[in-house]
Amino acid sequence: MFKKIIIVFLILIINCAANANILLKMNENNAQVSALSGSAISFANIISENPASFSGIEKNYISFTNNNYLTDISVMSFKYAAYIDKLKGVINTGYTIFDSGKIRKTFITGSTSFLDAGTTDINEKMFILGYSTNIKLLSLGVNTKFINSDFAGVSDKSLAIDFGFNYNFEFLKDNFTIGGVIKNLGNSFKYDREKYSVPLQYKFGVSASSDFLATGYMIKFGIETIYDKYNHFDGAAGCEIDYKEKIFLRAGYNTTSDQGNGISAGIGLSWSGLKFDYGWTPYSSLGDAHYITLSYSF
Repeated sequence: MFKKIIIVFLILIINCAANANILLKMNENNAQVSALSGSAISFANIISENPASFSGIEKNYISFTNNNYLTDISVMSFKYAAYIDKLKGVINTGYTIFDSGKIRKTFITGSTSFLDAGTTDINEKMFILGYSTNIKLLSLGVNTKFINSDFAGVSDKSLAIDFGFNYNFEFLKDNFTIGGVIKNLGNSFKYDREKYSVPLQYKFGVSASSDFLATGYMIKFGIETIYDKYNHFDGAAGCEIDYKEKIFLRAGYNTTSDQGNGISAGIGLSWSGLKFDYGWTPYSSLGDAHYITLSYSF
């Protein structure tokens, strides 16, 4: 229980005190993205937090992700997207739930005495509705996010919007993508009497893919920079090796995490539109986070 309290206060509560909403501050809850350390906004083959990434969907797409994020803290996400002929683009919707699990409360009644006050929890729910389209080599997308946050019994609601783009081009017979996102344009949260700003971020990335390894293999590199309104710069990089679009090996590194060494890894398996992805992120003495995503294109 002591370890649980340490995790919640260091990772979650301090984030809120630093003007950061939990779900909006976290990277995309997706096994592919986590394996690449979040550096996927310019990966054309991966559905990421860049709303423009949905534009590559030709018919229908559905996915479910579960993240065991240290002890019994969990994040679950559901996504659905479909191409709509009349709109000349893709409509996507998603629902994400964050749950800290039960946290025991105590009141300090004296220098050495405590009173058991039962349990509490921290949970957030986020609903996403977005649209993306292609204009020749340029992909554009927007996501509207509705967030309901309950912080130990004190709750509030807010709205945030993401804008993103991807531009694809060929250079020296290899494929390149430039991508960018303005993330979390929105209102403030108010917990009791305190207001906390939605964590506005700017992300820009470049990825390249090539088949120089061997027949049937495709290797993809991506790098991105992250800037927030508090003048903090971070970076992330990732690599994916794709064998005949059936087996995917991924690894990444980022400087955004205060815990762990920033390294991540994962694997993906694909067959007849059905895809299984796994991502692993270590957090030093706090333990490891495991992401599992199941998706189906039809």
